[in-house]
Amino acid sequence: MKRFLSLCLFIFMLWPYTTATAQVQFDDVGPGNVHSEGIQSLIEKEVINGYPTEAGGRIFKPNAKLTRAHAAVMFSRYFNYSKGKQDLTF
Repeated sequence: MKRFLSLCLFIFMLWPYTTATAQVQFDDVGPGNVHSEGIQSLIEKEVINGYPTEAGGRIFKPNAKLTRAHAAVMFSRYFNYSKGKQDLTF
């Protein structure tokens, strides 16, 4: 099951859903990152929003482990599943 979720997340991150014209908004993922286009696409679709920093910016934590809770939040946002708790964050 973990491999399936990891594979799905990998596909979502790399799949170019839209043409990303704006720069990535995360402090720890720059435009030169291999996955920046996929990450930007997920930002625009409001699937991911990252973590706030003390300085007022946002970080993505690209090397952090993906938990089941993170995957559930991303899938529910992607498929617009609105039943249950609103404003899910991670």
